[in-house]
Amino acid sequence: MSFLTTRSRPPRPRGGSRLVALVAGGALALTGLVSLAAPAQAAPAGTTTAYVANANANTVSVIDDASGTVTATIPVGSGPRSLAFSPDGTQVWVGNSNTSTVSVIDTATKTVTATIAAGSSPKGITFSPDGAQAYVTNQTDPGTVSVIDTATDAVTATIPVGNGPVKSAISPDGTRLYVMNNGAGTISVIDTATATVTATIAALGNDIAISPDGAHLYVPNSGTSVYVIDTATNTVSSTITVPSAPIAVAVTPDGAHLYVAELSGAAVAVVDTATDTVTATIPVGTFPFGAAATADGAHVYVTNGLSNTASVIDTATNTVTATIPVGALPAAVATGVVPFPAPTVTAITPASGPASGGTAVTITGTNLAAATSVTFGTGNPATAVSCTATTCTATAPPGTTGAVDVQVTTPSGTSATSTGDQYTYIAQPAVTAVTPASGPLAGGTTVTVTGTGLSGATITFGPGSPATAVTCTATSCTATAPAGTAGTVDVQATTGGGTSATSAGDHYTYLAAPAVTAVTPATGTTAGGTTVTVTGTGLTGATAITFGGTNATSFSCTPTTCTATAPPGTAGTVDVQVTTPGGTSTTGSADQYTYVTPFTFTGFLLPVLNPPFVNPRIPGLSTPVPFTLHGNKGLSVIAAGSPSSQPVNCLTHAPTGTRAATTGTLTYTPLLGIYVYTWKTPTADHGTCQQFTLTLTDGSTHTAYFAF
Repeated sequence: MSFLTTRSRPPRPRGGSRLVALVAGGALALTGLVSLAAPAQAAPAGTTTAYVANANANTVSVIDDASGTVTATIPVGSGPRSLAFSPDGTQVWVGNSNTSTVSVIDTATKTVTATIAAGSSPKGITFSPDGAQAYVTNQTDPGTVSVIDTATDAVTATIPVGNGPVKSAISPDGTRLYVMNNGAGTISVIDTATATVTATIAALGNDIAISPDGAHLYVPNSGTSVYVIDTATNTVSSTITVPSAPIAVAVTPDGAHLYVAELSGAAVAVVDTATDTVTATIPVGTFPFGAAATADGAHVYVTNGLSNTASVIDTATNTVTATIPVGALPAAVATGVVPFPAPTVTAITPASGPASGGTAVTITGTNLAAATSVTFGTGNPATAVSCTATTCTATAPPGTTGAVDVQVTTPSGTSATSTGDQYTYIAQPAVTAVTPASGPLAGGTTVTVTGTGLSGATITFGPGSPATAVTCTATSCTATAPAGTAGTVDVQATTGGGTSATSAGDHYTYLAAPAVTAVTPATGTTAGGTTVTVTGTGLTGATAITFGGTNATSFSCTPTTCTATAPPGTAGTVDVQVTTPGGTSTTGSADQYTYVTPFTFTGFLLPVLNPPFVNPRIPGLSTPVPFTLHGNKGLSVIAAGSPSSQPVNCLTHAPTGTRAATTGTLTYTPLLGIYVYTWKTPTADHGTCQQFTLTLTDGSTHTAYFAF
């Protein structure tokens, strides 16, 4: 302890080999190691990388930790002898001692993006934990530290320190900077808030590192020991003896071990910080100048100045697992995690879905593998997210109708919005009316579907029964109904917004075609006007009744009967057909109706008097009823079931009983041109009046009254 506080600074070398001069001056005691205490910024997710400053090559070698290969060699200023990673891993700053500049390397592009004028012969760089400031030690007499604002690359303060400052380390909270003044044999303690030196610790060394908890500083001197300094008291608390010439030190992230590069021993001593004892010695290359541990603690990189290599030590086995050729005179090494590039989203498939969510979406882009979230609009996270480097699958959450940006977030950031990342939430369609609301089983009906949100819709008539020839606007679709089975189905519209809910307004009824089983009467005059009863099935909703293709003049229907007025027609037999939304009845013998030419009937002939007169007769006797049709029309002129008689009131002729068919015979006398129906009146008619009704095959009906 007293040795450190009273020892005078040894004389600086003036001769000997160039290498010895560099070592004695502390120029090679620059490992580029940034404080391994917990950073204020979150550790980025990315690629563990080592950067090596090649002092005589004026380059920096970039080593990929996973493959152990040099992935780039970056030209920098003259004499690069120090370097450090920014806490976020996006930059590496390189101190060029011969040009008094700092090269700023963008780790994503591996190119120098800025050159900053620093003090004379910059030999060490340390970042504040939040990355807002960089502290550059300038090896001058007297020495200085340049404080650089990393946002503007401007020097905001210059702090005087001891002679020949070479390295620095910062406390985990960023409040104190410890500067190793190799020329003065001291450590300057700087209050970073005021940018002033608040204490000076007597200690000669070539490098300086701080424990992750900030409780101790580790200073390798040029002899055979490493000083352990208690930062609470700014005094040496112990001395660790190592085999030879400690030049650089690296602290593992857990603080459990030191890796001390031994310049003349071509080895690295491993120190257990709990006991301050050397537990292993690892052979490396010639003149190891710098050391740095990776953030995960798996490896320690050591630069071998005269071998022009970097040794990679596996901290689990404390063996060198790789020796990597780098540039001439590798003087310093820094390790960090280069963040993965920010994700980008270039396409969304499908690019739309229902506002209710649930759509399985594929997101295409770059750098998606480490995604921590996928959002459909701000604060609306997807579910079931699974990603590779170039694609993510996710289930869209519910959303509000309209377009949103689908953004992917990884530890490296959130994808920028673009036209390629847009996803449109579509409102669920609704069907409010179907016109016509029924049609035949065979399909083919052109239907208008009315509703909302119908643009681009497909239409179904019941599950799994798609319509054809569908064209839609936002509020209506026209479609051709497919074939179906008898009954009512829901007509539903499906769009990117989903499928319309069923309702009474979307009903469409498949109707069986009507059938005609009887026509009564089956004859009528060509003049038309006959009231006809059409019997059958499926007659409800009839839109037309035709007699041989000619529409009935009027009609009304129940499910099984229609009453229609026959239109005028031509003599002969025609089919009576009924048309409904279910189709038109097929023809058959049961639907036939015969048009006949009307007979010329001018009344009954004497001795029968025509109404309103009543003809007295004796019951039980044959009663002749003569009439003429003005020519011989044959003996089939009387319609079936005719003539008939019915009891009536003798004065008013109102019916008083049931009509019954009469018994009699029809004759024709050609010479006279007269038909005579001989009515065999029953004796039971005694005391009654009867209405005699004669119906001819032309459909005409003629009556006479008799009193018995």
